[in-house]
Amino acid sequence: MALQIGTITLVFGLIFRNPLNEYLPFVATSIILWSFMATSLNEGCLSFIVSDGIIKQLSLNMAVYPLRTLWKNTLTFGHNIIILPIVFLFSGKEVTASVFLFIPGILLLIANLFWIMILLAVVSARFRDVPQVISSLLMMLVYVTPVFWYPENLGNGSLSHLLLGLNPFYHILQVARLPLLGEFPTFENWAITSSLAAFGLVVALALLRRVKGKVAYWL
Repeated sequence: MALQIGTITLVFGLIFRNPLNEYLPFVATSIILWSFMATSLNEGCLSFIVSDGIIKQLSLNMAVYPLRTLWKNTLTFGHNIIILPIVFLFSGKEVTASVFLFIPGILLLIANLFWIMILLAVVSARFRDVPQVISSLLMMLVYVTPVFWYPENLGNGSLSHLLLGLNPFYHILQVARLPLLGEFPTFENWAITSSLAAFGLVVALALLRRVKGKVAYWL
């Protein structure tokens, strides 16, 4: 992860002519969070598939399997985030009071990952080519979401509304990223992320109750 951050910072920093002391903390924070999100969703697709032996033999709550995958990736994220203090110290980035908002931000991010992983696990158990489709979509999404580039670069035009305003992953990323960078997420970021988490969890858990008796047959 550290090598990836260093390489991307040098390459994209030189291409976009961004000051490395400002660009490095932005890229490091973005990549660590995005890696957590992308890996969780990719592996979330396989939550039921890789646990087919257990599902066919034991009657457990079906939410346990996506939750197990999410917990594993959360632990990996906890190891990767140790890089950030080193990056901030190296680049001279100051930590401000906004860092305390990282806690509700990361909890909202995890809540949104959880319900998306449930939906992906159900659909992937029924249609086995879905994991490959999701993997390809995430590879494209990383370029249209401001992970390597600043959101401000788009200005306030229609392209900004399309890639930022209508991109839920942008808002989910912002509520966890901005507090670490010494900034405050906007009301729009909080409102969209919270609404998605609440609505998504209700829908995903309702779907899980509806299909829990069918998953074993799909597998």
